[in-house]
Amino acid sequence: MVKDLSEFPPAERRLRRTRIQQLTDPNFILAPYMERQVDTDDPIRDGFVPIGSDLRDFTVVRDRGRYHVFYIDIRHGKHSRRPDNPFFISHASTRDFMAWDVHDPALQAVAGTWEAGRVGAPYVFAVNRSKGLDAIAGMPVRFVMIYTGLSKRLCQSLGMAFSNDLVYWVRYDTNPIFQPDHLPWAHWSRDRLSNCRDPHVLKLGRRYLLYYTALQNDADPCIAAAESKDLENWRDLGPVISRPFGTRMPAMLESACVHPLKKKFVLSYTHLEGTWLSVSDDPLQFEPGRLLVKGYWAMELVRVKGDRWLVAFFRQHTRARCGALFLGIITWRGTSFSFRQCRGRKDVAPFL
Repeated sequence: MVKDLSEFPPAERRLRRTRIQQLTDPNFILAPYMERQVDTDDPIRDGFVPIGSDLRDFTVVRDRGRYHVFYIDIRHGKHSRRPDNPFFISHASTRDFMAWDVHDPALQAVAGTWEAGRVGAPYVFAVNRSKGLDAIAGMPVRFVMIYTGLSKRLCQSLGMAFSNDLVYWVRYDTNPIFQPDHLPWAHWSRDRLSNCRDPHVLKLGRRYLLYYTALQNDADPCIAAAESKDLENWRDLGPVISRPFGTRMPAMLESACVHPLKKKFVLSYTHLEGTWLSVSDDPLQFEPGRLLVKGYWAMELVRVKGDRWLVAFFRQHTRARCGALFLGIITWRGTSFSFRQCRGRKDVAPFL
């Protein structure tokens, strides 16, 4: 249950107000940036990062034997929160995670709109052909992208775009599709940096569950959810996991993904030093999980083979490479898991 700030003792109330101020201040956290670029002959071992870019939150979708990665593209030396950074949702693809093609950006900010500040943190998924979606997009729709858009004031909302080929994208004409305005539990404002980002969609039967990063009114960070049957009309379901207010940064719960594991559900999320996993019987209720790996963020499920998951992360910063994409393998034994990073082509080959 989200508390009102007035319910806390005065000292803690002040701390929580300070944390909200920090988490809505565009100048509080500086993004690390790469001082030099190092090419590599083994992107699996050393990580893939496009020349001139800093790859951050991303999504992976497979089509016709090729893996397409859509990612936040930060230009080197730019600030991750300032509106003068020309963010793109960029696009690269590969068949084997060794040889990569970098394509034209999928989306970029649009002046004078709700997403005039920047775009980023996409999630792309395949859909069955639908007359409704085809009519909305004005073309056959095979893929949907839910993404984060920021206004010039850095207010975050979620938008939607459609594609038939993963190259050409058409925005939904009544974007944004979701923002936590007027929700009694959420701290969100149109006038300053506000948290509503990192979308992920899980389809269960006839409904879609949308997960996203949010901030509660009591300063506790959370992952929240909404549901829809048509991808257009969304109903708030509130927080599905939260972590107690703390003093360590980064404080938010970010980059959530939820995937089925037999009759259970696995939530992965980024918090503090790395990526965490939580297993639950209920896709709308999770407890704080167990640390999967330190130093790697924004896990995405690439492919499943039996009890093994091929997953991808980005590594935020090294002296030589920033924002590089790495692969790893999670092995499940019931709800217990083990993890190892992929070191070369042989580790990835069984999943291709």
